[in-house]
Amino acid sequence: MKRNSIKFKIFISTAGILIVCTMIILTTLYLALPKYYYNYKMKNIEKGIKTLSGQLSKTNIKSQDNQESQTLLHNFMKNYNVSLVLLDYSNNLVFLPNSFSRFSGNEWLKGMSQDKKSDGPPLDEASNASGKIINKKNNSEVYAYTQKVYFKDDPSSYYLMIEAPLQPIDEAAKVILYLMPYMFLFIVIIALGTALVYSRKITDPLLTLNDVARRISKLDFSIKSEISSKDEMGELSSSLNTLASNLQKNMDDLKDANMKLKDDIKKQKIREKERQEFVATISHELKSPITSVSGQIEGMLYSIGAYKDRDKYLKKSLSIMKDMEKLVYELLDIYKLESNDKLENKSIINLSEIVDDIMEDMFFFIEEKKVRLNIDIDEEFTIEGDYNRLNKALSNIIINAIKYSKEEENIIIKLSKSDNSRAYLEVINTGASIDEEHLDKLFEPFYRVEKSRNRKTGGSGLGLYIVKKILELHQFDYKIENIDNGVKFTIEF
Repeated sequence: MKRNSIKFKIFISTAGILIVCTMIILTTLYLALPKYYYNYKMKNIEKGIKTLSGQLSKTNIKSQDNQESQTLLHNFMKNYNVSLVLLDYSNNLVFLPNSFSRFSGNEWLKGMSQDKKSDGPPLDEASNASGKIINKKNNSEVYAYTQKVYFKDDPSSYYLMIEAPLQPIDEAAKVILYLMPYMFLFIVIIALGTALVYSRKITDPLLTLNDVARRISKLDFSIKSEISSKDEMGELSSSLNTLASNLQKNMDDLKDANMKLKDDIKKQKIREKERQEFVATISHELKSPITSVSGQIEGMLYSIGAYKDRDKYLKKSLSIMKDMEKLVYELLDIYKLESNDKLENKSIINLSEIVDDIMEDMFFFIEEKKVRLNIDIDEEFTIEGDYNRLNKALSNIIINAIKYSKEEENIIIKLSKSDNSRAYLEVINTGASIDEEHLDKLFEPFYRVEKSRNRKTGGSGLGLYIVKKILELHQFDYKIENIDNGVKFTIEF
């Protein structure tokens, strides 16, 4: 047991209090017992004598039928451990038991004949009784008491003289003093044992709660206090368990928030990298045509070599500027899509009308590519969304399907419904295929399967990226995949 622990302090305090209190009780008992016993003894005898006097007044003393009165006197001596004599008014002995010989009865008789001026207590005529403590020649003390009594068959008064020895209580006090060292040793053993049990009973719950609190301070919330008492200890135990549970929940929330923050930071870094790559790609996409147009114009201005044919190179410069214009519009579309995360112009749209409008704008392109178009969409099928944005997305998808299809191949646009109340719009171009390694990257900005980035063989690489942003804004699922003899783009409504 550590000296500075609460268990040791309670143990020492409890043992000390028990020892001190017990010694105070023993000392008080030793000092106060004789006086208290004397008072108790005298009051008890006086009360008994008054009762005896009333009983004797109903019995006979002169007649031969005085057995009842003598029995009362004998019983009184036995019950109160006293000696007594009964005298008549002329100081003649009426009752003198053998036990009276152990103190001086003659002095009582002599005192009564000398106007009550003896060692015995003088009779108080007002109360017909008196008593006092008398020291005997052998240094013993007795309590002497005189009571005037009457009997039924004699109207004259009698005197009942009583002596009660007080010496035994002094001996008891001496015995207590003699036993004090042994009692002190016994008290110390009992006090130490009691204090040990008490300190353990009081401090064990505290130590348990302290261990729980220490574990909680180290962010270990797995431990639970098992104290279930109905007192303050039980309430504190319940509060600690609740605290641990709440801290565990908050820590879990913090961990989740931290993980989310890490994911957000990671995504932010990825977006920042993509933004840098995007800006770098834009710079390249703009720098090349600007340089090309600038060179052609400069050659035409100074009539250098082939650039003397201004009509030819003006047309080429115009074509390049048209491509740049288209790129700028695509960049503006991307900026708008990334700046807004909500649809602003939502309406009910007939999907068949969008497809019809797109096909009407692409009629010449379809004729030029010599592909066959198959459309299977219910004219009553409607969706909710932004008409212009969905028109742009579907246009890019269909343009890609036509652009990368060979002559005499099929472009299939159809709507199919499933049993789970979902609908799927499919755009299929036959006779085409995409390597699997490119499928997941097709929706990245400026990504092209053909690495030369020749505008004659492909666009800017932003078409499918714009499609991705528009469909995600509408919260429509989509995917592109290879199928037998073709490529299929699917949108799920």
